[in-house]
Amino acid sequence: MATKIGLSELTHRFQSLITGHAELRSEESGQLRRVLDELLPEFREARKKWADGQRKSADDFNLFQVLGVEGDEVRHSKVLAWLLDHRIERGTHAQGDLGFRIFLEELKADLKEGHTKSVAMYADEPNYIVDVEVSGGESRVDIEIAARGKFLIHIENKIHSLEGEDQTSREWRDLQTKRKDLGIPEDACHAIFLTLDGSKARNESFRSISWNRIARVLDNFALEAEPPEVRLFARHCAKAVRKMSVVQLEEPEVENGMVQ
Repeated sequence: MATKIGLSELTHRFQSLITGHAELRSEESGQLRRVLDELLPEFREARKKWADGQRKSADDFNLFQVLGVEGDEVRHSKVLAWLLDHRIERGTHAQGDLGFRIFLEELKADLKEGHTKSVAMYADEPNYIVDVEVSGGESRVDIEIAARGKFLIHIENKIHSLEGEDQTSREWRDLQTKRKDLGIPEDACHAIFLTLDGSKARNESFRSISWNRIARVLDNFALEAEPPEVRLFARHCAKAVRKMSVVQLEEPEVENGMVQ
């Protein structure tokens, strides 16, 4: 009999606990609803004002995100190769070497280190080639810009991925092999490690560059390019790059016709 009474009392206490918990949750829910009722009208009004403003600017529009490729290194490499390539046969911007010249101007201090020639002169070579996903004996480089007997630039592009094991050292060895095959002087051979935040490669021969600097190149290209569609695409690419970058920059300032 004592066992039955104990069990009944235990059941009663458990039911009371459940009832108390339900009442407490109901009270908390009521308080939460009251808070939300006060905040939601303000939120809705603020969102409406923001949405109305976006009708003209669409600041959050991101073509890469719409296509689902905002973190795709291959796609971003192809955009950069498009910018640098001067050949009119390959879906080009039809602006010749303009993109490559602006790119070299932006990076001339970085690429000059340890080299005697002016890298700006590379754009004067009429037969330079830009290619992506170029395989070597030990690695595959994302972007290659080369002119036989004149210069060679390799770009390793990282968006969200990390450097692979011994990756840049393998790429550097392949770069030296390619340099010799093309008869390029040692001081006209460059390796670039392109990342969102400008982090350094494990191999010290690589120059570290951030994607925000490429965004500046795209902006300056948009200022000088002639076709409206090309200018629009370049500006949008620059904007998308800044949004995905770890280091967020303010909108660029233009001085003397160039983005600073």
